Amino acid sequence: MRWLVSDAQPNDSLFFHYSGHGGQTKDLDGDEEDGFDEVRIFLSLVLLFDTYLASLSPLDPRLISKKVDISLMTLTAIYDSCHSGTALDLPYIYSTEGKIKEPNLAAEVGQGLLGAVTSYARGDMGGVFQSAMGIFKSATSSTKAEKITKATRTSPADVISWSGCKDDQTSADTQEAGQATGAMSFAFVSALKENPQQSYQQLLNSVRTILRDNYSQKPQLSASHPMNSYIFDPHKPSSSMAVPETAVAPKKWSAHMIDIYSRRNAYGPILGTVSPAEIEAKAKEARKEYPGSFMYAGGSAGTNSTYAANLSIFDQYKLIPRMLVDATNRNLQTTLFGVKYPSPILLAPIGVQGVCHADGELGSARAASKMGVPFIMSSASSRTIEDTAKASGSGPRWYQLYWPRSNDVTLSLLSRVKANGFTALVVTLDTFLLGWRPHDLQDSYLPFFHGIGVQVGTSDPVFMARYGRQPITDIPEFPYDPKKLDAAYASGDEKVKDAVFFGMEYLKETNSGLFRKWEDLKFLRDNWDGPLVLKGIQSVGDAERAIECGVDGIIVSNHGGRQIDGAIPSLYALDKIMQSPVILEAQKSGKLTVLFDSGIRTGSDIIKALALGAQGVLLARPYLYGLMIGGQDGVEEVIKNTLADLEISMGLIGFTGIDEIIGSRDKVLLHASKL
Repeated sequence: MRWLVSDAQPNDSLFFHYSGHGGQTKDLDGDEEDGFDEVRIFLSLVLLFDTYLASLSPLDPRLISKKVDISLMTLTAIYDSCHSGTALDLPYIYSTEGKIKEPNLAAEVGQGLLGAVTSYARGDMGGVFQSAMGIFKSATSSTKAEKITKATRTSPADVISWSGCKDDQTSADTQEAGQATGAMSFAFVSALKENPQQSYQQLLNSVRTILRDNYSQKPQLSASHPMNSYIFDPHKPSSSMAVPETAVAPKKWSAHMIDIYSRRNAYGPILGTVSPAEIEAKAKEARKEYPGSFMYAGGSAGTNSTYAANLSIFDQYKLIPRMLVDATNRNLQTTLFGVKYPSPILLAPIGVQGVCHADGELGSARAASKMGVPFIMSSASSRTIEDTAKASGSGPRWYQLYWPRSNDVTLSLLSRVKANGFTALVVTLDTFLLGWRPHDLQDSYLPFFHGIGVQVGTSDPVFMARYGRQPITDIPEFPYDPKKLDAAYASGDEKVKDAVFFGMEYLKETNSGLFRKWEDLKFLRDNWDGPLVLKGIQSVGDAERAIECGVDGIIVSNHGGRQIDGAIPSLYALDKIMQSPVILEAQKSGKLTVLFDSGIRTGSDIIKALALGAQGVLLARPYLYGLMIGGQDGVEEVIKNTLADLEISMGLIGFTGIDEIIGSRDKVLLHASKL
């Protein structure tokens, strides 16, 4: 061990992995609540007590030159063995919710430990050990072992320990690809390959999810100090809580451009092009046998004038490049509602994705999770809340609500959403009635009629109980063929008749023509304790009213032009809203988060929306076109294209981070009218 760390230096990160046998023996020093020390059993059958392991961790001061400040080092240790839960006896054990399992620090061991942590934060290591010794002397009764651990295992360095199971469990072996391995080790590697940008809490949940179906073991996460592990209430950020993290370092999205070039002409872009217009054309071609599915997604209200205005208005705002700025290192990370994300984009809520690809919303959710991008699930999804959450895995996810007319159904949906890890509620305000859409009307194209896009409702126990039925979790047939289903309905097919009945019943529930009022928001505010976001705001007055009603955020959006023909373009609305002193003050104080939707196609579009004051943007039709062409891979490619374009463009105009751009309209933009 001494040889392994002999050349360790400040700011080094050390990694230790043990996968093998483990056992238990009688506690030697009173630091174990269960009375047993954990041991690792090596091939030589030498027993290595956990007490000795902890004292000889690679960051033990005895193993490193005293000239090196080990408080600046980090050790990550993985123990994939039986009875390994507290292999390093670290004092802070975390739950899957990112919370320290023990009670509150100060209340639990008094001001002694609080003083130790405070001293650590100041860099006063003498104070750390003086406070710790005071705790050691006072440790008594049933908490003695726990206090001894906290008193003696608070390393000056940051030590993170992952273990294969609890102390009273065994850790399984497995065969993967013909090779023997530990089940936890395999799950750990698999989770990181699936999504490299995870917090400690997300990774713990990912590993447990992979193991859950086949193994009873529960991997554990512990640390030498309170750490950034998503220990936070994402809805009510507090200065006393750690700032959540999504990645160790900002991702270089611009590398995607080099990747495309390196594929050469033999492969090229996965979608065949990186042009948004050409991707749209390819999506239309991919759905040519069922053109209604493309038009349902790509079409808009009336003459499509609002849709066209959403796109053309971006040309009225011109970027101002700044030269000789060191933009070598660029960072797209941004923070929304106290949570740090790798970029400012979110995947917008789009319903009925099951008519576009066999994977439906599940493909989009998986892609978003892999990219670290929040996926906003639509109430009109063709998959259930539970299935979509499972596909999302440890990825960030929000839920968009088409507000049911019945409070009991609304409460049931909110309960399911909370239980499945959706952290923000997006309430759409512009769709209490379906818009006038000639492209759908001329072919009577309405998937809801055949029970597609109502899976959230038909899987809801409260809604289905009205009809004396159990929830239905069937996946709609793909491809969606309205004529085939109409013929089956006419012939008396009971399953199709059932789907038509519930489709229309749930449509009455969510798009009933019942228009909500501002006063009605209190019901949602009282029953949802996370971020509450209003989607569809287009006027200064409505934006200011939203603040008065206690919402946490707004999405400036006109539904991509799908609801009202001849409406103002969304970017124009954002510009006007962000000139309101009331909005600016609320945003500055953290009281209101402003997001933008409707018209985003390129990295430059995103920069323009951010410069006008948006803190994040929703990507909609482009990712759906990617889904039509290539499923999950297609969605991932669209996200990569967009973020690479954004990062490159940001650097070329002389900026290194998103925070420098948000609200900096005069530095970043010039309106065409001033040219």
